[in-house]
Amino acid sequence: MSFNLISVEELENRSAENIIDVRDTSDFNAVHIEGVRNIPLIGLPNFVEELDPNTIYSVICYSGNRSTQACEYLSARGFQCENVVGGMNAWLEKEN
Repeated sequence: MSFNLISVEELENRSAENIIDVRDTSDFNAVHIEGVRNIPLIGLPNFVEELDPNTIYSVICYSGNRSTQACEYLSARGFQCENVVGGMNAWLEKEN
């Protein structure tokens, strides 16, 4: 399986409930996109059963490395997902 790449501009058109931030909880608590779900990468296997296989998830981290790993994990299990290029770093640059 594979996954798509999207920009932070494209992310603005996604529903927050379908965005997963895979950064550590402390990083997420410091700054995050309003309404998104935090599932740290290390805990992702514990939450797979809660995810809807019919939903396309947008996955974000700080720079794109952890979200790439998360997308690889999810797509290997049949989930549709897209990796946010540049992650929160790009999101914060866009916001400023």
